[in-house]
Amino acid sequence: MVSAPTHTINPTVNSTSTTNIGSHPLPEKGLDIPNLLVWCTDGSYAPKKDSWKYIVQHWTEADPGCGLHVALGDWLAEWLREKNRAIFSSKYHQCTMIALEFLYQYQANESAFLAAYPEHTEGHTALFNAIKHAKKSHGKIIPCK
Repeated sequence: MVSAPTHTINPTVNSTSTTNIGSHPLPEKGLDIPNLLVWCTDGSYAPKKDSWKYIVQHWTEADPGCGLHVALGDWLAEWLREKNRAIFSSKYHQCTMIALEFLYQYQANESAFLAAYPEHTEGHTALFNAIKHAKKSHGKIIPCK
């Protein structure tokens, strides 16, 4: 599996449910997807190159200190519907694509995954875009018209 991130996460307010996003209501109590970049206990951010590791960790393990009481991989589909959709859908989709690419496409082989996606050094958004581009190139994603 992926090696644990090397920075301690500060479990203080650092999540989706702590802010009201535009006019959207806050999610149901107990539902949350931690934000990235991650604050460390020393007040700095965890390196962008490690953000994908937090995503995989949150996919496989709950992290109540960050407000994630159920691992993202165990979330029920109904938690992503209705009022929660506007809050979670984009972030959940990005986490899903990164975690599943690492865990299933690369069988959790960190060196092969990082070699295939050097964009990880730029952070999880660049990594997500690289994975999406690779999947489109191989016909695994059909682009919207």
